[in-house]
Amino acid sequence: MSVLTGEPESSVSGPRLRLALLVAAVAVAVYANTLSYQFLNYDDPWQITQNPYIRSLSWTNLGHILTRPIYNLWLPTTMLSYALDCALWGLSPRGFHLTNVLLHAGCTVLVFLLACRLVGGRFWPTLAAILFAVHPVHVEAVAWLSARKDLLSTGFLILSVLAFFRWWTGARGAWVWYGLSLLAFLASSRPSPRRTFFPCSCSAWRQCGRRVCAKRARTAGGRGGRSDRAGS
Repeated sequence: MSVLTGEPESSVSGPRLRLALLVAAVAVAVYANTLSYQFLNYDDPWQITQNPYIRSLSWTNLGHILTRPIYNLWLPTTMLSYALDCALWGLSPRGFHLTNVLLHAGCTVLVFLLACRLVGGRFWPTLAAILFAVHPVHVEAVAWLSARKDLLSTGFLILSVLAFFRWWTGARGAWVWYGLSLLAFLASSRPSPRRTFFPCSCSAWRQCGRRVCAKRARTAGGRGGRSDRAGS
């Protein structure tokens, strides 16, 4: 069900799936030129190139990443992503930038799915996702490797919202969705503490959805009453 319109929401298949792939392709195309970028001297050295804890996925390094701050910052999700990049690409900046571009494309698809959940239809969710993909506010997060925490935080936050809506609408295994929403929120808040507004947003969306559903129920009831009177 769409949270703002109260309309039933269809599954992600067929045309909607093709639109999701389209907005992802737009996001990749916009930032494909960043694949030729190098590491920067601002924060990239201590987070990536000179960070000994991302050089291998050993238990010692993983334990340090997950339990201890690195240079007074505890960013386990971000550092773990760097470690995975290092395992795949070594210290090639092209591989790190490719991950950033793919993360941005993933966030764009999640924005599309969230817009589908909020307003339904195809046009407005597609427009919202494309605007998100090309908006210059994301240049720093995508082009600067040390700002990857913003991409990860955004992605986990939207996943948390989508799981929250699944729980709220009574989907099968509702409490599993609630747990997944909580876990995704915790993952989003660790890369960037600014995401702590999420509980207030969920409360506002829930109240808004209740009012929309109540209004539609009153409208439907009024129409039904008039139809009954007309039939009699």
